[in-house]
Amino acid sequence: MTTRTRVMVWLCVGATALFWCPGALSQEMPASSARVPVDDLESFKAYEKWAVSGGPEASVMQSTNVHRSGGHSVRLRVKVDFQTAGNPKYPKGWLFLNRNFESPQDWSEYKGLEFFLFVPADHPMRGKLLQYGIATEGIGAAFRWKTLSAAAVRPGAWTRIVVPLAGLNVRGDLGRVMQIRFHVAENWYLEGDELNFYFDDFTLLKELTREDGSEWIRPAGKALNTPASYLKQGTPAVYPVLPLEFIYPDTDLSGRKPVEAFDLRAAQGEMKALTFAVLAGATGIGDLSVSMADLRGPDGASIPRGAFDVRVVKVWEQAALHWEVLSPEDKILVPELLLKDDRIEFDESRGGDQQYHAPSVLNIPFGTDVPAHTVKQIWLNIDVPPDAPSGSYAGTMTLGARAGLGSLRIPVKLRVLPFCLPAPKPTYGIYYRWRPAPTGRFSIPDKRFMADLRELKKAGFDALTCYDPEHLEHVLAAMKQTGMTGPIVVMNVREEKTARMALEACQSHGIECFFYGVDEPNDEKRTERHKKLSTLLHGVGGKAMTAIVPDTAKKLLQLGEGLDWANHAVPNAAAFIRDLRRGKEAKTAPFETYYWQVYEENPTRNRMFCGFYLWWSGLEGAFPYEYQAPIGLPYTHDTRSSMKRVKKGGKTRTFRAWCVTYPGSEGPVSTLQWEGCRIGVNDVRYLTLLESLIGKLERRGRKAEAEGLRTRMDKIVAACARLPADPSVYTNPYVEPVKLEAARQQITDLILDAKRAL
Repeated sequence: MTTRTRVMVWLCVGATALFWCPGALSQEMPASSARVPVDDLESFKAYEKWAVSGGPEASVMQSTNVHRSGGHSVRLRVKVDFQTAGNPKYPKGWLFLNRNFESPQDWSEYKGLEFFLFVPADHPMRGKLLQYGIATEGIGAAFRWKTLSAAAVRPGAWTRIVVPLAGLNVRGDLGRVMQIRFHVAENWYLEGDELNFYFDDFTLLKELTREDGSEWIRPAGKALNTPASYLKQGTPAVYPVLPLEFIYPDTDLSGRKPVEAFDLRAAQGEMKALTFAVLAGATGIGDLSVSMADLRGPDGASIPRGAFDVRVVKVWEQAALHWEVLSPEDKILVPELLLKDDRIEFDESRGGDQQYHAPSVLNIPFGTDVPAHTVKQIWLNIDVPPDAPSGSYAGTMTLGARAGLGSLRIPVKLRVLPFCLPAPKPTYGIYYRWRPAPTGRFSIPDKRFMADLRELKKAGFDALTCYDPEHLEHVLAAMKQTGMTGPIVVMNVREEKTARMALEACQSHGIECFFYGVDEPNDEKRTERHKKLSTLLHGVGGKAMTAIVPDTAKKLLQLGEGLDWANHAVPNAAAFIRDLRRGKEAKTAPFETYYWQVYEENPTRNRMFCGFYLWWSGLEGAFPYEYQAPIGLPYTHDTRSSMKRVKKGGKTRTFRAWCVTYPGSEGPVSTLQWEGCRIGVNDVRYLTLLESLIGKLERRGRKAEAEGLRTRMDKIVAACARLPADPSVYTNPYVEPVKLEAARQQITDLILDAKRAL
């Protein structure tokens, strides 16, 4: 179950004061220019460089009515027509706006392309607005597309878009740029829609700025660029790192003040992350060790050292960030795995029956090496006991090594807050593929199966899928044993007898049952298949759920076979969710959640979609795809190419292993993206508590105080629920980690304010 998009890249969007410098892009512009305009849209000659293709539905003109600077902009108009297109085989066509350069342009000295987009207030906002890309000589149509989401654009206002010109954004030689291209697929819209896009102020930028030091994902093969400050650093140092920041061996942290002490706060029963980076001096650090003493608290209370789980963040190559591996060039270098020791070799295999045998990676001591003048990130989870008395706790972290580091002791202070977090208001579930069976490609030993469910429950996930009804009883019993409350989604039920047996089993265990329909029934054939299956399931008293887009869910309602649970794809459904909040859309099902490809290495996206965005959406929950799907060998052979190939459009596509946690013989191996989910769920647990306290104030007649707290809470949530302009898998971070951490601190302060008011 995947989202059918070609989202490939990330953007930055924001407002800024800019100046306009007329003139066309020229090889004669001085290399020191920080901002170089690409086109002077004030001249008709420059406008003539823009052309449309793909069919008669599109036209381009020089606009004098809408412009950001000067007196003109370029307007792309599309009249959506499902009957006429440039290719008669595809009546729902693809329209293009192209800016072709007569000779190759040298953009190698620039870090970004900036432009501004305006859509009218009445423009259809149905999910994706348009895509765009930059072609280099010899690459042509193989360049990477970027997708602009409707949810990230405010109709009636100019949106600034900056495309970084490095690594994963542009394929080919930046010294030989041939074209800027915009693309609209008619099937993103409804027949008869009139689209008007206005473009202005295309400018090349020498520098890009960020709000913090967190890095974007890097392409694989990029050489280290050791900061000069590291080369001058003769002795080791420890730098602070925020949860979910990406730290590479040469990430420059020298602008941060080295750690003198750690000062944290956490709720009773919360798992709290403490992260930092160790910089090696002129001598590399060999066999780094990290140990924690008990934290001593009020009245003899303590948080024992057994509550601390220390891991090293492994930076390694992945086949691609996207679920679809388009080319070996898409390989990335990414901080991901949380291991006890990142030096181990992964002894994984598949037996003759294709059963996967997971490596042993967790039952070993902590240890790692840090080469000279590089940094390595350490991740420490603190499992605060739910019965820990509130108050201040203190202890010491000790870093040692065989070489390159003497004993280093860092004080640790933890304030346990005077409250325990409630269960989150929304429901969290996940597509879970393993079958607790002795043989088969997706079989899993019961020890690992139970470890998975305990980890899901620990992170706040109570619902999951059962792909094989034959094992439903086993799955239900395990859910009850681990405290998972459900619901459960039973897959692959196609007969009345099987459906009745599943309903009886779920009823006996007290777990609500849903049946999965046809996955993503977003064309006529699949919609009809789903309708027939839904009729069967409803006929025996069952409830239907599937992954779907809002328009198809509405169609099913009109056909009399509406879903009981609609799992919408985000960010595709972002415009629907926004309008649902505003009362401009109606619910498509009694129970609505959303999903995304949770295994992709984008931890701030996971935190956002499990956290602030989910709360802001008002939907009943999140049900992402998926927990683990190691069809190949996820540690040593990331893609499925040796096991499965799919033909589409005459091109062979391969698919990577899909793991938000990785399989280990002792249990699941966490990742930064899984920790993003855990922290996001905790964000919602904090919000759930704050909302309940506000409700208590209202019931006690303290309406002014309650209203003030709610207004402040809503403002904090809205700021962290705003999608980036290009909400693709390559937009990392989705929200700056510093912003997310600040929002958590602010919500915590509001809770303390509310408790004092009560």
